Amino acid sequence: MKRFVTFFLICILTVYSTTICYAWNSALTGEQSQTDFGIYATYIAGKTEYLTSPVQNGKAEIQLPDGRRIVVSGITDSSLTLVVYPITSQDTEAWEWFAACLEGKGKNISPFEIYFTDKKENRIAVDGVTISLSDALKNSSAFSLNSKGTLKTLSVQSRNGQMIFQANGSYYYILAEKTEQDIPNEPTTQPTQTGADNSTDVNHAGSGAASGAKTGDDTPLELYMVLLFVGLITTSIAGLCRKKNYVAKQK
Repeated sequence: MKRFVTFFLICILTVYSTTICYAWNSALTGEQSQTDFGIYATYIAGKTEYLTSPVQNGKAEIQLPDGRRIVVSGITDSSLTLVVYPITSQDTEAWEWFAACLEGKGKNISPFEIYFTDKKENRIAVDGVTISLSDALKNSSAFSLNSKGTLKTLSVQSRNGQMIFQANGSYYYILAEKTEQDIPNEPTTQPTQTGADNSTDVNHAGSGAASGAKTGDDTPLELYMVLLFVGLITTSIAGLCRKKNYVAKQK
């Protein structure tokens, strides 16, 4: 019986020691779990409504509530309808998601959901068409964003008070004012009118409070230290008792 107790305590001690090492290793190596943020087509809108305009002569134009105009041109299917939803701070969750994805990329953001619908009300992504927006922002930049949090910087052309860029198949587009560190002293290249792809991808699928969670055991290390100490004492006592019993039998 005493041998069994001693063996059992040694097994417990070994397991806890291994677990502690694993937990420490996870903390030191910075293993992290990722949480993808999803944003969906249906919003609980405040005062903002979905704005629509039928395609005529290869383009569609919508005036926003703030007076700006969005013009989508180069459309080959005249049976489509353009749909634009300006996302505002009233759409709390959506706005916070866009702001988090654009952190450090720009300020004074203007997110939009832009897509087409056909006669059966099917959603169709805007792709290969030109989007222009009358914009008062200085040093404007444009981005596309998908529901997985992948941010793509789009090539922008400014002309006659219009901000022009090319859609790339996304449903979500964000306009922003460049931060000071992003403004070059002298432009090195001129954007093409067709919106040539000088873009970069940034994945924000791990942003938010859920990111960076430690892997391994989340139990406080203090508990392991106490259990380790108790195990060592118990093992030592068992060894001493066994030794005393052995000496007594020899006498």
